[in-house]
Amino acid sequence: MTQIIVVVLLAIVLFTAASLVASAAYLLWILPGGLPFGNLLTASGLSSAAAVALLLSKPKTVSRWSAIVSIVLSALWLPISIGLAGNLYLNFDGTNGLMWTRYTVATFVFVLMSMLWAIAQSYNHRS
Repeated sequence: MTQIIVVVLLAIVLFTAASLVASAAYLLWILPGGLPFGNLLTASGLSSAAAVALLLSKPKTVSRWSAIVSIVLSALWLPISIGLAGNLYLNFDGTNGLMWTRYTVATFVFVLMSMLWAIAQSYNHRS
């Protein structure tokens, strides 16, 4: 069952990445409440990658702790982004935009590395 969940989560990660790289028009759809779909999709993609890391990492390992930090970072990404922007569209002025960019890049890199590390360790344990 875990393998199926991991595959679904990886599909969400890939769909998110492809959508963002392609600048898909649906990213601009406004959801009820005013949040753009792209912002929700980005948060979902980050959280899905972090969940993959958590599901594939072994308990009481550095990889598991990295996955836990990834879950926290990805869960906080959207609320922190909205707080820094002061709006749901994530339009920035001044230094908050730079802070957001740094936080977003750090979150993305940490979550991606945690996920890839857990995948690599999972693959090595099966060999």
